[in-house]
Parts: sequence; structure tokens; C-alpha cells
Amino acid sequence: YEPGAKTILVDDATTDCRERIVRDAFPLVDVVRMRWPSSGPPGNLPPLALGLRTALDRYDFEVLGKLDTDALVTGGRPSAAAAELFARDPGVGMAGTYRVGGDGRPEDYGFDAFVLRQTRRWSRGARRLVDRAERHGYDGAKVHGGAYFVSRAALHAVSRAGYLRWRAPWWTQLGDDFWLSVMVQAEGFRLASLGGPGEPLLVASKYLPLPKEQVLAEGKLAVHSVRRGLDGETEEELRSFFRAARTGEGAPSAQAGT
Repeated sequence: YEPGAKTILVDDATTDCRERIVRDAFPLVDVVRMRWPSSGPPGNLPPLALGLRTALDRYDFEVLGKLDTDALVTGGRPSAAAAELFARDPGVGMAGTYRVGGDGRPEDYGFDAFVLRQTRRWSRGARRLVDRAERHGYDGAKVHGGAYFVSRAALHAVSRAGYLRWRAPWWTQLGDDFWLSVMVQAEGFRLASLGGPGEPLLVASKYLPLPKEQVLAEGKLAVHSVRRGLDGETEEELRSFFRAARTGEGAPSAQAGT
């Protein structure tokens, strides 16, 4: 689905999925391992930063896509739209579900705003970072985690600024998607949408926000989260459904559900 793409899997110091196991199943996947486990969401900026540093160190690319483990590629070449966007507007550095979700509902940033007030108060480093982002247009919105794209130019700028080795306060509830969105803006890049109605991504926090048949009918190329379907499907049922669509084995009509 992504000819020529390279996959990097970040192992958050797990005890049940060693590199050998992954490589036996997926020989072409790069595996990088954290020495110590992160605290998990929302405190998982270190594993993300390790994956981003690895990509910059090892590969020549124009677009980097980030997928959570409960995200899924549902169509061909999901990065193509991001590549076209970054080429058309080099000022955009990160794109995904931004301001409006794929179901047409506005994104809610109220929790982030509430937590950020306390984080800025007690963390000088966070205050400096957010202040710099605000001088470049940060207004409280972020690109939703789960599935998004970042340009190489933006990642280089973020890396040069030292942010990929910056440690967020351990006690904050602000997630890695928030911090990367702010870092990108702090270096003068803008955020953009690829996850609204008619766009290729479909991202929500804990469930698939559209019926699975509609995902195919609308041509969505990557989705999050497949933990639960809108109609109550389990993760395995959703993965089986989209696997059948990709392979053509009993795939439903592309117009199903419309």
C-alpha cells in the first residue's frame, strides 16, 4: 500500500514482543527499542521522539506518517495526499485531523487548554516552548494523534532546535500529539487538515467514528481507532473486514452503506 516506504516500529521496552519476534513476521521492519518503558499515554513523547530521530538518521524521505498500534491503513498510498500538500505549501509541517474530524464534528481542545494552564505555570521549559509556538501562530489547536503526517523539513527544524531530546514534565497530562504540534509551530511551520470530511484520514480517540462500510465508500486511507466499531464491532472484526477489502477476499462493495 506504500511502495518504497520504510516502517519503523518503536518497542516501548515491552516484555512480550521482542525484536526477533517482529522480524520473524515482518523482516523489512526496523525495530528500535526504548531502554526503559515510558509511562504510556499521555506520557509517551520519548518513544515518539526515538522513532522520529531514527527516521531522520537512517532514511531520506519527504513525508513521515505516524500510526498508533490501534490505527490501520485502509487504502492505497495514504501518504500521497500529505506529500502533495507539503509540496504545494512548504509552510505546512504537520497534517492530520485538525479542527474538524472526519465525521464533521469540531475537535474539542478544552482539556488540553485546561492542562496547559497548569503545565505552563509549573514548567519553565514548557512555558518557553509554548511561548515560542504562540509567536508563530499557535492558538490552542493541535493535530490529533493516532494517524498523521509530518514533513521532513519540519522534522529537521524540530530536531535542530533540540526538541526531539526534550523531556516533557512527567506529571503533565498533555500527550505526544500536543507536544509535536507545538514543536512544529514553534519552528515556524503550520498545521493543516487531512482528516476532515472528504479527506483521507479518519481519526477519533477510542472508536471508529463512522460505520466501517462508509469508511470504504468515502475512500478513507487510514483510520484510528479500530479498538471498537461505531456499531459495536470488536477490533478483530474490524481488522478482518478491512483485510478482506484490501485483499479482495469477500470484500464488500465500495458503495456499501451509502
